Amino acid sequence: MKASKLVLGATLVLAHACTADLQDSTSMSGSGSGQGPGSGGQIPRPGGGSGGSGTGGGSGGGTGVVDTRFNFRCQDETAEPASDLRRLTSEQIRNVYGDLLTDTVGNVNDQRGADERLELLPEDLASATIDYARMSQSVGQAHVDAYHGSAAAFASITTETNARLSSLMGSCATNGNGGDDAACVRNFAESFARKAWSKKPSTVEVDFLVNDVYAANGIDNDAVRDLVTAILMAPDFVYVVERGGQEVPGHPGAYQLTGYELAKRLALHFWKSIPDEELLDAAEDGSLLTESGYAAQVERLVQDPRTIRAIDDFFEQWLHLDRIPRLDANIGRADFRAYAGEDLPGPELSDRLREDALDLVRHVVWADAAGTLADLFTLRASFARTEDLARIYGGVDLYQDGAAPPELPAGERAGILTRPAMLVNDQATTRPSCGS
Repeated sequence: MKASKLVLGATLVLAHACTADLQDSTSMSGSGSGQGPGSGGQIPRPGGGSGGSGTGGGSGGGTGVVDTRFNFRCQDETAEPASDLRRLTSEQIRNVYGDLLTDTVGNVNDQRGADERLELLPEDLASATIDYARMSQSVGQAHVDAYHGSAAAFASITTETNARLSSLMGSCATNGNGGDDAACVRNFAESFARKAWSKKPSTVEVDFLVNDVYAANGIDNDAVRDLVTAILMAPDFVYVVERGGQEVPGHPGAYQLTGYELAKRLALHFWKSIPDEELLDAAEDGSLLTESGYAAQVERLVQDPRTIRAIDDFFEQWLHLDRIPRLDANIGRADFRAYAGEDLPGPELSDRLREDALDLVRHVVWADAAGTLADLFTLRASFARTEDLARIYGGVDLYQDGAAPPELPAGERAGILTRPAMLVNDQATTRPSCGS
């Protein structure tokens, strides 16, 4: 697997290969020694070598000029080419928060704060130019507000009591031993960022989180909340950030995915969420990049119940099941009521048609060990769970979970394409028109 190498434009730390000059803008009376570099000084690249030295020592009297403008520029010869970042879908963000809450504080009874904020996330929608909702990449103020609100709510929930704080950070956060507080905070910053970002944070990133974001002595709940919020607002959490590892031989500009990048792709693909600890460990020790290690992790991910929601979502979007119209929209019209007769649809029928189609998919994918793609288009099984849907199928027996589905009469309906979900519309007219 390959990924285009990119540079993250807005990170918690300075991007490498870029420098900044401070420009004079405001003067104040007074004198100064003028200590510091002269013109041409560069900000060192994080984790790398130092920038070029200034051309002057800056000694001598000064006017006390206050510099307030940053002009950033990148060195063309060392700057990495930029590439688009793919953001997580709104559904993936919701799933990630649910998994993080479960992993950090267990089953929290009251998650309304986070849930209410997550509900503000704009839905990803298909359109005339976007075939599938997951391809929507628009980002507006509503996204930013929901991201920040969800992060802040999560931070509040997970630090609400000492028990939750201990579950989040470890017992060192509440044991009253001030001697290990610094190590406790740093270890938490590193481990939680690893979990949320699906990568091992660099020393520079951890230093920034501890020294600039947490910036408190001892265990301070407000500082913990700031730290958690910052991690959950970072680009590495909201976006799929792939810088790549080694360049692919014979393919200039293409780079092998790192273990962590591959782990995040797999988790988003199968679980619509982020990797768990086992997958992250496989990424860190390199086993995920081996053929056997990769196969073992894929098999484990597929068997996890979270994969069901990803399979459901794929078929729902592929078959446009999310576009089934409200079938009761025209019940106020006399001609529609006359046409429907005793089969007048209720408000739940649209959702029941959707579930009927998905039940067929689930049966072929999960219940039938020998299920094939051909079965999806030929299987003569009914998954009607309610009488109104059973009448559409001609009065078949109701389907029960765990039981073999009733078989439809030969020559009538077969497979997904003849499901009511694929055939219905919300029109109240008929062609040809029926005379009165």
